[in-house]
Amino acid sequence: MRTIQWLIAMTWLVSCAGVSNQAVVPTLGMTSTPEIVATASITTASATVANIAATYTPTAVATPSPVASATTSAQESTTLPTSTTAPILATPMVIDTTPQQPIAGGPTMLDNRLSLRRVATMPVNSIRVVYDQTTEQLLVLNMTEGLMAVDPQTGTMRTIVEASMLAPNGMPSGLAVADDGRIFVVSNIQQDGYNTATIRRGTPNNDGYLWTTVATTEQYPLSGTPFDHLFNGVVVSPDQQFLIVNSGSRTDHGEVESNQGLFPDLREIPLTSRLFRIPINAS
Repeated sequence: MRTIQWLIAMTWLVSCAGVSNQAVVPTLGMTSTPEIVATASITTASATVANIAATYTPTAVATPSPVASATTSAQESTTLPTSTTAPILATPMVIDTTPQQPIAGGPTMLDNRLSLRRVATMPVNSIRVVYDQTTEQLLVLNMTEGLMAVDPQTGTMRTIVEASMLAPNGMPSGLAVADDGRIFVVSNIQQDGYNTATIRRGTPNNDGYLWTTVATTEQYPLSGTPFDHLFNGVVVSPDQQFLIVNSGSRTDHGEVESNQGLFPDLREIPLTSRLFRIPINAS
């Protein structure tokens, strides 16, 4: 009997501790970092249990026998907690969802924890943007200008690699950056109804980059329609060991696209509508 009542008392104590924990809530902003808005985090649960338990004084409670008789055993006693302070309940966070547009013509914000500011105005044909943690700059891929670096604090913008270096004889279409600062650019060369895709790697070298070719596809037939999505995206795997490269479809939904009879009965092929995994150090 004592064991059961003690377990009930301990369960009650732990449940009280659970509701008194406070949490770390991030401040969601484009330029801010997580902010601690409570005095204790969830990791202090054991200390909270100890503190709450210390506010209770064990009190002996007699358990009366239902019927007095010669065979009745001696009365048992146990301890139950007596609360001296009420548990502290967490205050719910209130989020203001009133539409706000801090930049005229810009996005409408529906969460007062978000902030927005203008960094820079990009030129026409800018298609990709990534963050390089080694230089703390934004890298912007422009199909005609090449690779540009933007200071996210001042908005200062400069071209660091010409388009002809990124994609010789081709058109750049995909951009990724590894944790060590190496840059990867995907490009396409369309000629005589065929496409050839290339992945290039730029390794930081003094004030510039040393460019090498990671992989090049065989020529494959284009559909000659707006559904030729080409090789168009690349990301670095979380373990920094592979490139994941996207090749878009050559059709809208798998229908025959013969390019005016050049490729009869042709739909998708092994090089289209696929994701490819390539070792990051391949050459």
